[in-house]
Amino acid sequence: MTARSLYFLLTLSLVISALIAVLTMVIAIALPILNEPLLTTWQVSYDPELYNSVIDPAPITAWSLEPSQGVLSVGTTAWELGVSRALNILVVWGIVVTIICNLRRVVGDVRSERPFNLNSAQYLKRAGYLLIALPIWLFLEVFIRFYVFMPNATDVSEFRFTHIQLLTEGSAGMSIYPDFNVGLLIAGVFVLVIARAFEIGIELQRDSDEII
Repeated sequence: MTARSLYFLLTLSLVISALIAVLTMVIAIALPILNEPLLTTWQVSYDPELYNSVIDPAPITAWSLEPSQGVLSVGTTAWELGVSRALNILVVWGIVVTIICNLRRVVGDVRSERPFNLNSAQYLKRAGYLLIALPIWLFLEVFIRFYVFMPNATDVSEFRFTHIQLLTEGSAGMSIYPDFNVGLLIAGVFVLVIARAFEIGIELQRDSDEII
């Protein structure tokens, strides 16, 4: 793939990501205003034979467990929670858009045949740090979303740092384990290594120019 084609794909990805972010934020805020339930879900690890022992935290709230899929879902029409969902979308997609912007600038420098410069190295470093930050935020966001969206969350669960233990009758062992995307973490480290290689290349080029 040529630098020109990659630059075009990154530009297209940037536009699509921005549109998705804006659209999902509008939906998150609009649904509660229109009195439509805003649904949020978590993947649940549990014993299927004991799923009926879940304690209902609030009968008036949409709380349901799908035993065939292991999904805990909550629906709400509170506008404050719609705003909190929109803010999370802004953070996640803001990180994604910023990563794409920085990579696009690097490819732009490659396309103009001057990739070894301080700006390119800085763009790569920013992209690398953001790639590392993204899976960390997605991991923490599961905990934050649970205690924001779930009614009486502290009464029906225990925070265990690595997961959320739901309080059930008969010790059903129902838990929410956030996923941690190791692939994004590795990609971030890899991009930081490339950024360091760029910095070394710039230093070597500067030394060579001084000798000449």
